[in-house]
Amino acid sequence: MKIKPVATSAWIDGYSLGFKGRCSGFYDRGQKSLNEALELIGGVSTPQSKDYDGYEQFTLDLFTDDEREAGNLRVDVHARREEADLVFSERCTISGNGMTMMRGDLGHTACGGLSFDGKANILGRQHMRLEPLERQLPLLIEAFEFARDALAAAFPGWVPEALWLKRAEACRDLPIENAIAAVRIIQHSTLCGATQRRVDEYRRIGDEEMRGIPAIRYIQQAVGPEDKIYAKRDHDLRLEIACRNRTAVTRLTGTDRAAFNSDGVRSLFLNFLAAATPRLNRLEEHAREAMGSETSVANLIIALKPLIDRAAGEQKPKGPASNQGQADALRLLDALLSIGMCDAFDTHSRHAIRQDLKALCGEHGPLIRHSSRAIYYLKPKFARACGIIRLSEAAIETTVQL
Repeated sequence: MKIKPVATSAWIDGYSLGFKGRCSGFYDRGQKSLNEALELIGGVSTPQSKDYDGYEQFTLDLFTDDEREAGNLRVDVHARREEADLVFSERCTISGNGMTMMRGDLGHTACGGLSFDGKANILGRQHMRLEPLERQLPLLIEAFEFARDALAAAFPGWVPEALWLKRAEACRDLPIENAIAAVRIIQHSTLCGATQRRVDEYRRIGDEEMRGIPAIRYIQQAVGPEDKIYAKRDHDLRLEIACRNRTAVTRLTGTDRAAFNSDGVRSLFLNFLAAATPRLNRLEEHAREAMGSETSVANLIIALKPLIDRAAGEQKPKGPASNQGQADALRLLDALLSIGMCDAFDTHSRHAIRQDLKALCGEHGPLIRHSSRAIYYLKPKFARACGIIRLSEAAIETTVQL
């Protein structure tokens, strides 16, 4: 599978900025509600399902200097009354999509078709070597300033108190011959360090057969960043570091708040990209090794022979009873061949099967152990061979059913 080299850069995709503040004397000026204030700038888009006191939503459409659409910003305002003041709570957000802004700036035609899910957050191959800090960061700052000015127009004299990243995604696209096939190979491997690996499928817009588009998620911590790999278009494989909440962002960047101004938003995005880029580099290395794997099924079987022998009951039992050791080996072997990872937490460290797994680790072994847990990963170079085995099993089962 041919993969063209790309720049080791990261782009901002979806994001939400959190903020809070206070508008002193808001109600002394004759204002009655949030909605009334926001009507002055237009674009109120509060959904009926969220129509309650203290919350309003408005949308700001973004356009380039030559009137090309560049997505939009959604601003969620959560506020309460304190005597004559209006207090903006920490639930307030400014949400946008950096890749959609870039597409508008570069031109939709030049960026090619939309993604499988019908979204415009993807660029053309010729743009993948652009420098994000030079091309995208100014757009993100300009969009923030647009939202800041809109809030200032709706709430004259308001004083923002802080700004932070509430949610953010950093991404990189790899040009490839067949992105869906690549994900089907990579799904038989797990990124070292992950404690969970999930494969989801989303619908392909406009596809009459409604084929599922696979998306792999590697999770190291329950509330930390996620590493994602999925097919964005036929020939574009997306790598993504996704922080779904403020806690995940803080765990990744180690930073929290900044000033509510252009310098503040710049520092938040720069800190996020600086922390996400090494993770993207590691994720790309994993994906490339899995996609470029040429290890044969025979070599995979030879590499895992000690575990296969124990699963077949051919090893002299040590530790647990023979039947239990055989069942454990079969379970762990099945996990390695299916997802490239197995968790031996329920087997004692002195059991023979754990000694087998330990012996299979190392520079020349097929496995890598988690730094602190009894989780073992099959090296990515065996991903294609695992896929062949699983595909053969599926074909046999289908034949038997027929």
